[in-house]
Amino acid sequence: MISRRILRIKILQLLYAYYQGADNTMNKFEKELFFSIQKTYDLYHYLLLLIIDIADYANSRIEIARLKKIPTREDLNPNTKFVENQVIQLLRTNKQLNQYLNTTGYG
Repeated sequence: MISRRILRIKILQLLYAYYQGADNTMNKFEKELFFSIQKTYDLYHYLLLLIIDIADYANSRIEIARLKKIPTREDLNPNTKFVENQVIQLLRTNKQLNQYLNTTGYG
């Protein structure tokens, strides 16, 4: 899921730091590159998790509106297209995404 452009940018940043720094050990910069790649994967998964969290928030707002003392017609019959979106349901039940989030502690 990491694009070539992101890899090029990270590698050029690390090469620049390598040639500018006094401590020129390639092992240190290699570790930094792998750390950057891992953080990019984390960001990708967190963005997918954000979609699920926004849908959960929208669902909770719908439930709060239904429990009003004097609900309006819109509160009783809300538009639930976003909450019931099939893509969000697929993300919610995706095994690899859930496994990754559980291993990193965010699931």
